[in-house]
Amino acid sequence: MSIDEGSADQNVVWTPGMAHPEYKVVAAEEEGHWIPIPGYKWADDPPVISNVQWSPGQKHPDTNLVAGQQEGSWDPAPGYSRAGD
Repeated sequence: MSIDEGSADQNVVWTPGMAHPEYKVVAAEEEGHWIPIPGYKWADDPPVISNVQWSPGQKHPDTNLVAGQQEGSWDPAPGYSRAGD
């Protein structure tokens, strides 16, 4: 899709917290920078947007959960249990 240089379609802004459509990262506060989604960490140093890996034991930033052994799974953080357990 081409965009006319005078078009308002060029008026875009960086949106922190927005998920990348292809990779397991979200837009950071600093424009042009990305951070791995909860449970993932950078697999390279320096970071490469397409290369993150699941990180078992990593605490979720918003809940009392930690990344489980299986990718995408979450376990209660130490001292917590699932309701009904």
